[in-house]
Amino acid sequence: MNRVAVYVDGFNLFYALRAAKAKWLNLGALCDEIFTDTGTVIRIKYFTAHVDGDGDQSRPVRQQVYIRAISTDERVSVCLGSFMRKRIDRPVERLLIAHSTLYLPDAVSQIPPGLHTVVQSNGVEKVLSVYDHSYPKEINPSYPVYARVFTREEKGSDVNLAVTMLNDAWRDEYDTALVLSNDSDLREPVRMVCNELGKKVVIGFVPQDSNRVNVSERLKDVASGVFHVRWSMLRRNQLPETVSTSNGSVVTKPVGW
Repeated sequence: MNRVAVYVDGFNLFYALRAAKAKWLNLGALCDEIFTDTGTVIRIKYFTAHVDGDGDQSRPVRQQVYIRAISTDERVSVCLGSFMRKRIDRPVERLLIAHSTLYLPDAVSQIPPGLHTVVQSNGVEKVLSVYDHSYPKEINPSYPVYARVFTREEKGSDVNLAVTMLNDAWRDEYDTALVLSNDSDLREPVRMVCNELGKKVVIGFVPQDSNRVNVSERLKDVASGVFHVRWSMLRRNQLPETVSTSNGSVVTKPVGW
């Protein structure tokens, strides 16, 4: 028997599911279909982190509903990382606000497309491009203007996935690993599992654009193979509208999913 263990990069997968309109994915059913004639899926480890409700208070609730739903498959275990919020300065390439109304503290203004001089707090002048899609070509500034933005950075999930996959291989808990991720940072652990521990690693590539198949070359070079997960597979492997948990409660598919 070819024992298969699945390692899922939750956020990498989520963005593909959102694009495919297939967010209510039956993870176990999908993995079983991939290995219909070639192996038996014995465990599925789902790596993610708790999201916050900034801008969408129901987002954490939907995530928890989905985690509860996929956890009704006894093979699924959820491994949590964390999010770190921080402020960072980023160069602004352009503003896509040409002819848009801006409600400023003392006035209402519209900014036309073109190059606009911006005076920074230190008195240095920079040039900012305001772009209008109706213009035939983009206007590029000579020197970028930096904006301070809030950002979130997921911490731990990629490391947790890599370490767990390596540890499970060392303990001989599978013959083949299916990695649902396109993260090139996983190259070295994939190489080690294949070359040094004698296991097979298949990269399950789930595209975020149905017309693109840009599998990481760094992963392809070291993996045993690549399986292209089509959007049609995602859509036919959906959970039912309601899922019963082991304690008798019912999990309902979020509205809009």
